[in-house]
Amino acid sequence: MKIVHVLPALTKGGGERVVVELANHAARAGHEVSIIAAFPVDSALLPNVLHPDVRVRYVSDLVDSRVGKYLCVLPWLWRYRLWLAEQDILHCHLTYGSMFGSVVGTWRSASGTRRP
Repeated sequence: MKIVHVLPALTKGGGERVVVELANHAARAGHEVSIIAAFPVDSALLPNVLHPDVRVRYVSDLVDSRVGKYLCVLPWLWRYRLWLAEQDILHCHLTYGSMFGSVVGTWRSASGTRRP
């Protein structure tokens, strides 16, 4: 399966640790796993190490503002819409993931696609 996890950033929070553990477990089980984060952070902020097969994608390379990270989602989704449509599971975490998933859900409803 192709699994994607969405979260604001890979930091030390509890939700972020859960994402890393879920992604690592799925990668060890042979699934294709990706993590979408709003923006990159210093890797020292995440105490758990990602499995080498987990791919990380960032919506933006820059941290603009709280609102800015949400506004970057629309152009990013358009640019990666074909890749996203190939995924089997879109697992959204925290408020950022919820908003991201809502936009994808609206897009799916409008386009009539069955996958994320």
